[in-house]
Amino acid sequence: MSGRFSYRHRLVQCPRCRRQLAADCSVCPHCAHRRARKLARTPVRAVVVVVLALLAIGGYVYLGEPGFDARTFISR
Repeated sequence: MSGRFSYRHRLVQCPRCRRQLAADCSVCPHCAHRRARKLARTPVRAVVVVVLALLAIGGYVYLGEPGFDARTFISR
């Protein structure tokens, strides 16, 4: 063992039997308790900002065209 710390070999404690196991294990080898994985979440605020920006740009391009008349567009 080299003594260097590595995040790949990080140990965590099993919530059921309280023994140590590797952080990347999904099942405890001692008690067979299945660990819940935390899913990476996309920041909601960033997604909302991007969607609103795309809608604003699309609306400006679509409605900002010269010669566009909404009444003739709706009556088609």
